[in-house]
Amino acid sequence: MKMMQRMTNKKSWKKKPENQMFMKLFRYISGVNKERQEIEMTVPVLSKMTPMDGKMNKQMCFYLTKEAQKNPPQPEDPAVKIEENKEMVVFVKQFGGYAMQDSTWAKEALKFSEELADRADEVEFAPYFTAGYDSPMKFWNRKNEVMFLKKSGADTDATQTNV
Repeated sequence: MKMMQRMTNKKSWKKKPENQMFMKLFRYISGVNKERQEIEMTVPVLSKMTPMDGKMNKQMCFYLTKEAQKNPPQPEDPAVKIEENKEMVVFVKQFGGYAMQDSTWAKEALKFSEELADRADEVEFAPYFTAGYDSPMKFWNRKNEVMFLKKSGADTDATQTNV
């Protein structure tokens, strides 16, 4: 019960930057765009986490459905941008539980970076990426991922490596 109260307390929930970012993107896919077009929600919700001057710079991304990618509706909110991500090769670590705070993501990224220490010459440790797959209302078997980019030119096997 404590968790639900904390998550739904309107004052604290609305003020958190990650929730404000999420809601801007959610409004966009809910039809608050120039074409009033609704777009189905996709997963994961991807975030780019860039540590800067003791703080975390965060950029959040919703992927558009295949149909919407052909001709995406233009955002009304100037903070919402349509961007095409380049293909990237990443090292990925999956973990469960709630990851609703930057400190949780940072802790998981640190643990994963320590696991990758022997491959440090292949890994860009900053920025890192996070992927959340579940609604806050899903309580069990939650899926989260933290990712580091593979350095370009790093000579590694092109096949998937699970760490």
